[in-house]
Amino acid sequence: MEKVSLPSDFLQKAYWFENKSLRELAVLSRHDVKTLLKNFNACRIRRRNINESWRLRREKKRKAIGLTEEALREKYFVERRSIATLAKEFGIHKKTLLRYMREFGMRPMTKSEASLGKPKSASHRKNIILSISKRLIGKDTSIERLIEEELAAREIGHYKQYPVASICVADKAFPDEKIAVFCDGDYWHSLPKWKERDKRINQQLRKRGWTVLRFWEKDIKCAARKIVDEIERVLRRKRKMGSRPRKWKKNAALF
Repeated sequence: MEKVSLPSDFLQKAYWFENKSLRELAVLSRHDVKTLLKNFNACRIRRRNINESWRLRREKKRKAIGLTEEALREKYFVERRSIATLAKEFGIHKKTLLRYMREFGMRPMTKSEASLGKPKSASHRKNIILSISKRLIGKDTSIERLIEEELAAREIGHYKQYPVASICVADKAFPDEKIAVFCDGDYWHSLPKWKERDKRINQQLRKRGWTVLRFWEKDIKCAARKIVDEIERVLRRKRKMGSRPRKWKKNAALF
């Protein structure tokens, strides 16, 4: 096979502007890579360092599989596909896909962001509420502790951080009497978003026969006894209506 000598201008243009690799140039010039490197040194053509070489390889591979920034943003942020699904679709490793995302300036979504807008089954919602309740047990707020101390002083048994009907977690609950007590902070629960959420929870609980009692932080701090008087009054009224006394389970979250 006759060898072809390539001029230095052609090598410079093909290597740096057309992004051809050394192997591609070796095939084009019909030289081996070792001889081609000697030509590079003779023509004083700078070679790519290892980072530049890997970046070029990733770029060529990305173009070969048809992965563009617009397509990736569409599939990930709009169609809400997971990274594992996209990696399998493009035939690359998840770490490689994450590297492409970093190069495009894309931040991976958190679990809450990724699940936003996706329909959740009743069992999935129940598991979320149960996991939240487990984390919250033993971490009552100051106003919840005020109510709890007053209930304990009157020897009124109750559950705390109780998941109610897979809808929410009540701060204090009396499941037999179907009474859910909420201690609402003045700041967060006065926000429009939280007001709408509390209203929706109240409606859902009342449809299922629960009595909802909500008390504001300022009222609890000023008159915790009056708040517990109100809870006790509702509790007596519900028990008079025929509710049976509850057999408390072992290891239950009591006062």
